[in-house]
Order: sequence, then C-alpha cells, then structure tokens
Amino acid sequence: MVAVKTIQKLGYKRIAILYDKAAYATTYAKGLADEAKDLLKEKRANNIVFYDALTAGERDYTAILTKMKAANPDIVFFTGYYPEAGKLLRQRKEMNWNVPFIGGDATNNPDLVKVAGKDAAEGFSFLSPPIPRDLPSKVAKSFLAKFSNKYNRTPTSIWAVLAGDGFRVITEAIKTVKSTDPDKLADYLHDDLKDFPGLTGDISFDEKGDRVGEVYRVYKVDGNGNFILQP
Repeated sequence: MVAVKTIQKLGYKRIAILYDKAAYATTYAKGLADEAKDLLKEKRANNIVFYDALTAGERDYTAILTKMKAANPDIVFFTGYYPEAGKLLRQRKEMNWNVPFIGGDATNNPDLVKVAGKDAAEGFSFLSPPIPRDLPSKVAKSFLAKFSNKYNRTPTSIWAVLAGDGFRVITEAIKTVKSTDPDKLADYLHDDLKDFPGLTGDISFDEKGDRVGEVYRVYKVDGNGNFILQP
C-alpha cells in the first residue's frame, strides 16, 4: 500500500488515522483506514496513536482535531473525501497545529484547495493515480495531444482516463476471444492479457482481477494550490 510505504519512507513513527463514517463513504474510507492500520501493525516500526472517524458534512471538526492533537502524532492519514479534508486543513491552521496531513485518492480534487484555502492546503500530500498531465507513456501523450487539439484543454480528471482504459481493455478482450461471455472475458483478462499499452501505463491483472504494478503516486499541494507530482 502506497500510503504506508510513503509514511515509512518519510520516517514518521507516531501515526494518526482518521476516516469518514458517512454512509456513502463507509466502504471506501473505513476499508482504506483498516488496511493502513493492519499494514502498519505488521511493520511494527510505527505506533498508531489515534484511530477514529468523523461524520461527513459537519461544519466544525475542531473537537476531533483537538483530540488528535492530544495524541501527538507525527502525521495524520485521512482516508475520507476532499470536502472534509479541506475543512480539516483549514481548521487545523486556525488552531495553529502544523502536523502534516496525507490523504487518499478521494482528496484528489481542485475544490480541496477552495475549501481549505491556499495557505492551509499548502504542504498537504495525497496518493492518487497520476493526474492526466503527468501520465508518462507515449500512448498517453498522444491521447492528450489529440484531446487538447479537439477541446482546447486536457482532461480535468484521471478517473475519466482510467475509465477509458477500462473500456479499451474490455474491447481488446472481446476482439481477442471473439465473445462477450463474461466468464471467457474474465479468464482472458486474468490469465492472458499482459502489458496492454494503456493510457495510464501497461496493464495486466492478477488472478483476483487486481491490476498488477503500482499505479498510485504521491502529490503535494504547493503555495499556489497546484498539485505537484513528487519524485
């Protein structure tokens, strides 16, 4: 998991994990939080000093921020969505608490900066597939050039590009097996599709249907509110 690797690479030892317990976010946010907690416990090099949830949609998170601050973490990993992340960052700054925050891919939205304000958002890190302008492959660069020529802009979201990759992989499977039978397509994708040249990189799948290789990267918000890919 990229979040755990990043936390360990940066040398943080005392970890706070905060997730979103709203009905629409429970599976994603709680699942990501639980996975991070379990992996960190396995490593035994980190101390989880705080693990709790907030309720999405509330206006004031100073109570839970104060509770986290008392636990004295080196970093906060927030697994919820960008509206709550923005509020947390803004209210953290108002409290003059400078602990770094890192988020999951649900915080990858330009409105995060609008909610938090540029000053409060600066330094926030999140994990996400590369945003379109940072896609490295030749296939992606060709696609982005054609997209820009037609629409006078690049795609604003990586999720549309990932959906496009999903569509291209399915059409490749249908063309190869000459069938739309779901079981035949699944067998081909699991066992035979190797290094398909996707917009988001080469695509292969393991026996569970998970994509092989690490797609996620680390981004950090700069002083102008831009999302900057980290080396």
